[in-house]
Amino acid sequence: MASIFVLAAIGQLKLSAVVLLIVLWAALALGLRSRLELGIPACGSLGLGRREWIHLAIFAALVLPCFVLAASPDVAWDAGVYHLTLPKLYIAHHGFRAVAMNVYSHWPLNTELLFAGAMLAKDHILATTLHWGFGILCLYGIHVSAAR
Repeated sequence: MASIFVLAAIGQLKLSAVVLLIVLWAALALGLRSRLELGIPACGSLGLGRREWIHLAIFAALVLPCFVLAASPDVAWDAGVYHLTLPKLYIAHHGFRAVAMNVYSHWPLNTELLFAGAMLAKDHILATTLHWGFGILCLYGIHVSAAR
């Protein structure tokens, strides 16, 4: 999101620039992978007992409807007016654009930058699904941090 912010700030919010940044970030992550100790257990070494499997099943039952909604989201009023409209304008102008009577167009939130990156590649459905996926990854990150 910070990279997309920089691209929009310098007027270079284009698909080719975002793809180049993704490649650079991936190369950096692969280069640093051996230096980082993430503490994520291997799949075979989870060692889940009966209670943990029940908790996992309950969690899956709660998350499955969210995934179905994310796969085919309805565009809500807030998303149609703000969360998706501003990124469309940013993409059309290759950077930030002031919108009259919209204070958020002067300083976008992370959600709009995340949506802009996904909307460069496809459309609002990919943006919403990516946003949902980042939420799941954040929950997993909280779980790993709390487990430590």
